Amino acid sequence: DTTKITVYDENDPGANFLFNIKGMTAAEVSHTLDKKGICTRSGLHCSPDAHTTLGTIDIGGTVRVSPGYFTTFEEIDTFINAVFEIADSY
Repeated sequence: DTTKITVYDENDPGANFLFNIKGMTAAEVSHTLDKKGICTRSGLHCSPDAHTTLGTIDIGGTVRVSPGYFTTFEEIDTFINAVFEIADSY
């Protein structure tokens, strides 16, 4: 359910991808992905003022995933499917 997923600055071509799932803290999402073998970071990412502006300070910031040069399409598909699965089950 894409209505439960919020992506922050999806037009930024940078390597970091920030998101949250409605009804879950950033730490809960990151922990759930970790149990599926997907490494992410959750929190304020050394920028509490940015999270105050985004309105994410009360839920512990955002979840950050940083695909790199060696990230495969299969790994990206696995990540996307896991995020949708979590959003649909919560």
